[in-house]
Amino acid sequence: MTTIAKQTALEKILKLNKSIPEFRNESNKEFKERLKGKRKLILTAILNRKPAGYLIGYAINKSAFYIWMAGVIPKYRRKKVMTALMDYTERWTKEKGYKKIKIKTRSTRKAQLANLLKRKYTLIRTETVQKEGTKKYYFEKKLL
Repeated sequence: MTTIAKQTALEKILKLNKSIPEFRNESNKEFKERLKGKRKLILTAILNRKPAGYLIGYAINKSAFYIWMAGVIPKYRRKKVMTALMDYTERWTKEKGYKKIKIKTRSTRKAQLANLLKRKYTLIRTETVQKEGTKKYYFEKKLL
């Protein structure tokens, strides 16, 4: 069972987003507004011919790329779906000339934190979210 990451249309992601319980069901409008006018990468992960997860990122500037949203449907977790998405993203950003990738996550997302550290992302900043009692972690990875 190999997971395949491939570029896709935003409309396919909007449906997938509703299958990931950690997300707050951002509206179609919110997705479109965030990505408007930006150089972007929109990926779907396919496992057993079914969509299993997605990743959306965009250029912050000419040298930095930001992974904005990434998630895996619960029944496909621990099957290397996120690995396929991140591998594709790191290859693609390097080919496009970016020097670093940035990503933000929360203290409640332990698997994502572990994955980022395993992939050699560096923690650059933390921030406490007072109303939620959680922390945000800001990571980056320099592309060599």
